[in-house]
Amino acid sequence: MDAVQKQLPMKVAILGSGVTGQAIAQFCHKRDIPSRIFTEGNRPDWEDFTCLIYSPGAINSPLLCEAGRAGIPCMNDLDFAQKFYSNRTIAITGTNGKTSTAEMLHHIFKKLHIPSLLTGNIGIPPISRVEQFNKNPKTWNICEISSFQARDLAIFRPDYALWTNFAPNHLDTHETLEDYFLSKWNLMRRVHKVAVVDSSVFQWPFAKNLQRNRILEISTKGANGTESVLPCVHQAANFHLIRVLLKKIFPARPIDSHLLADFSLPPHRLCPCGTVENLAFWNDSKATNSAAVKAALAHVKKFSNHLIWVTCGKSKGEDMENFRPIVSAADRVLVTGEIGEIFLKHFPASNVYYCQSDESLIEQIHACATTLGGQKCAVLLSPGFSSFDRFKNYEERGRWFECLVERIMKQNHPPF
Repeated sequence: MDAVQKQLPMKVAILGSGVTGQAIAQFCHKRDIPSRIFTEGNRPDWEDFTCLIYSPGAINSPLLCEAGRAGIPCMNDLDFAQKFYSNRTIAITGTNGKTSTAEMLHHIFKKLHIPSLLTGNIGIPPISRVEQFNKNPKTWNICEISSFQARDLAIFRPDYALWTNFAPNHLDTHETLEDYFLSKWNLMRRVHKVAVVDSSVFQWPFAKNLQRNRILEISTKGANGTESVLPCVHQAANFHLIRVLLKKIFPARPIDSHLLADFSLPPHRLCPCGTVENLAFWNDSKATNSAAVKAALAHVKKFSNHLIWVTCGKSKGEDMENFRPIVSAADRVLVTGEIGEIFLKHFPASNVYYCQSDESLIEQIHACATTLGGQKCAVLLSPGFSSFDRFKNYEERGRWFECLVERIMKQNHPPF
């Protein structure tokens, strides 16, 4: 038994039964650390435990307050994992583009023959990679971090960090927009060496009086040079931030866009998914806030003057007014899912249609295509809301849309 394990509490309560909770439980089992998983439906007897480790989604759980009152130390999964490895870490956060940026950075590390592992909010808890980190101390931890994970950090200290952008999001979990911002800032202030931050982040009033030690502000306006491999402006901006950071870490290494020549984004991140006659379909299922939708719209508008915007999902507390410019820019807005009635009430415009079934959604796409008389039109799924009304995640939602597109392409229906 190693020195770190000897210092651990004898029995661990784990809050959350998802990917993170299961990974913590498996880790404890391998190390003979007694543990038990709890969810909101079953309450621990606190006298049986000496520590509570919680998953990101449980940051507002009443059980955390109960544990605190019982004198039980609580820590999130990042802090817990940090007790077991000391590999160098690059933390990546932002409202949009965290996952794509982390994967882009991981790809570049591979091209540079530098060992690295992806962890964090990308769906791979760091605790599940501890053994690999310990086998090779030179392996870098490229860790995507959400505001839920960043808010309560007390042990985790990354060597470097990158903050892509900031926009309203997750206001169903964070009490205010300022709380959401400061949650991410809690990560920045814990950076050991250098944090590269898009300068747009500091335009928010919450940032005015913050100490910016070890912070490098970088403007990504007009970022270019990667159009051939990263056609979207926001992807090029994120690569610009990566390049600045890597120049700080590896000053002698050439960091150019050729490193991304064979890089491809994962599915459901603003990718074309079919064409039929005058319609070009785009799948951007991962977009869960208005800022992400606006970025997607700006890109598809390069290829078509007309737009059918498909939106759906469950509200995360964002001000609906943020979506008004998108509604105005679209020829037709097709809304479905839990947000449907709310959306229609807020935007009773003539171009907004509430589709309560897949069939009515397809009919509206047909109708709009007919009205346009053969003119090129983008059909963009960029929901702007959480997938959790109908789907278990954005991947499932993206596959749903792709199946919808397949149905449309198979139909012999005018104007197809």
